[in-house]
Amino acid sequence: MEKLKSLPTFSYIKAYISFDRDLSMGEIAELVNKTGDSGLYIAWVGIRNSEKDIQRLPLIGFEPTGTGPVFNKINEEYPHYEISEYMSASNTVNENLYENHFRDLIQFQLDHLDFFNMIDQRHFNEYYQSVKDYINQNGIYSYGIVVQGYPESILHLTNQVERFSDIYVEDIKMVLPFTSGDSNG
Repeated sequence: MEKLKSLPTFSYIKAYISFDRDLSMGEIAELVNKTGDSGLYIAWVGIRNSEKDIQRLPLIGFEPTGTGPVFNKINEEYPHYEISEYMSASNTVNENLYENHFRDLIQFQLDHLDFFNMIDQRHFNEYYQSVKDYINQNGIYSYGIVVQGYPESILHLTNQVERFSDIYVEDIKMVLPFTSGDSNG
């Protein structure tokens, strides 16, 4: 935390934040809604896929802001696969949206196991089924997130999370924030 506080304000950071306890999708939605225009981007939400001491690889999660590739008509079969439409309509997220989104992501994978067979990665057939079984039995919880932002916005976020256990900074870039007075646009 002290190192984050000592960085220049124009440092742009990518960091992994682990929680002391797993957070519900309602708590994650609350964090995303609070960060809104803060300059912080929550890039990924890690989802617990097995017992706490046995986190199964590969890690699994989702991008919580509804950005990324859009697949035409996919929501006809998987109603919450694409969440950007829901977010555009209300500009907020909630527990049900995130839980349904993650369930649809898993179900999509399970419905397309032929892809893994084709590329000789059959172990994913068992993996996605085990993730589905785990979340059906234990619920959908996050053990941590990946964030991108300036030191001030990351420090602000850590003050909003009751308990976080660790911050690992993966990347630091020096980026001068653009202001409307800049002539270089």
